[in-house]
Amino acid sequence: MGRKKVTTYQKLKVLTLLQAGFSYENIRNQLGVSNGCISSIAKKDELKLPLENRPGQGRKKLTTLKEDRYLLNLMKKDRRTSSRQLASDWNSLHGKSISARTVRRRLFNAGYKSYTTKRKPYRKPSHCSARLK
Repeated sequence: MGRKKVTTYQKLKVLTLLQAGFSYENIRNQLGVSNGCISSIAKKDELKLPLENRPGQGRKKLTTLKEDRYLLNLMKKDRRTSSRQLASDWNSLHGKSISARTVRRRLFNAGYKSYTTKRKPYRKPSHCSARLK
């Protein structure tokens, strides 16, 4: 299921409720946070530590910002290129290998969406001339 991110605002709410004398159960039911979260916030307050999460938490990205920009430039050269083709082009030029899914994520985060071109009926020259007549 994964861990839910608790914002600094929620942590401050927990801290004020703790200082007001509410029980862990009341706080948990009111704000929807776990007992462990409430306990760690109480410990941080006791030790006078900041409530914010430390920077650098979580898995690091495989590509840097510069490499992401390079990937965007690759895509802009030919917008019809598939994510698999972009990934193979990128992999051939760099030492690291990234998947097509990673390429799609990077492009989506840059504001690009995937789409399929609409299918149009094929028009023969006879169709065009008949329409003009």
